[in-house]
Amino acid sequence: MNSLDFSRYVLGSCVAVATLAGCGGSQPQIGAPGAMPQTSAPATHADRGKSWMKRGASSGNDLVYAASYSGLMYVISYPQGQLVGKVDLPDEFHSQGICSDSQGDIFVPIAFDAEVVEYAHGGTQPTATLKDPGGWPSSCSVDPTTGNLAVTNPNYTYEQDSNVAVYADAQGDPTYYSGSGILPMDCGYDNQGNLFVGGEGFAELPRGAENFTNITLPHGIGGGQIQWDGKYITVSSFTTIYRLRISGSTATIAGKTRLKGLSLKNASGASWIQGSEIVAIGPGKRDNKVGFWDYPHSGKAVTIVNLGRHTSPTAVTVSVGSSR
Repeated sequence: MNSLDFSRYVLGSCVAVATLAGCGGSQPQIGAPGAMPQTSAPATHADRGKSWMKRGASSGNDLVYAASYSGLMYVISYPQGQLVGKVDLPDEFHSQGICSDSQGDIFVPIAFDAEVVEYAHGGTQPTATLKDPGGWPSSCSVDPTTGNLAVTNPNYTYEQDSNVAVYADAQGDPTYYSGSGILPMDCGYDNQGNLFVGGEGFAELPRGAENFTNITLPHGIGGGQIQWDGKYITVSSFTTIYRLRISGSTATIAGKTRLKGLSLKNASGASWIQGSEIVAIGPGKRDNKVGFWDYPHSGKAVTIVNLGRHTSPTAVTVSVGSSR
């Protein structure tokens, strides 16, 4: 089984290209399986407690949500690319990904609090909080066939204790699935309700199954956002979106989209495919921007949104408006 490149997840005292095993120091624990690396990313605490939303911004309009280490989510009009709001999260954001459903609800894993916070489209206050006592919630995806919410719980100290939590209809207590033998950091459902999980390795939890099937990826594909693009499961690997054709326990590359203008040094691998566009983090040499690219064609960003200094966006999703 191939091992995905997960150096983008190693923060703080570890050098950006170091492996997780090279991180020193103790790591916090939540419940039995949770442990994740520390980070010293800049936090703009002066902005905390100042949630706001531009009047009329959410009325029938799609919105981009970009979560940052500072504990803020920046809200951008889509596809116009204007900053229209900020959401103050319950705690600093140290997870890998956020997600949304077909109703426009946004789900934000809060690793340090072992919970997933839900926001309505255009809302600045949580509408629900899901507890995840089984780990450190890292990323999420919503099953388009059932509304179930999947959340990855990587254990960076005891990899074998990693798991994936699935909340039926995105409510209540989760059912935990483990035993894939991988470090699950990202996840994504396809249109049939099959769940794909990646990180250090790649696996599928078929709809209705209780056990993972490990999948061998083509050499060189790194870890990042996993998503269904309408035809293929995709993996966002730094500056490239790979479209995968999966047969049994093997994946082959059906196509790829290069996001020109992204720096390999700063690209987080965080992206969201929305119809014929990709919304991604980190164009250029700074980590304070969100860009829109045409999809599936390779090329330069058609829109770049500058969020300002020290914003450090690391996860992104698109919330569809009520007019859809």
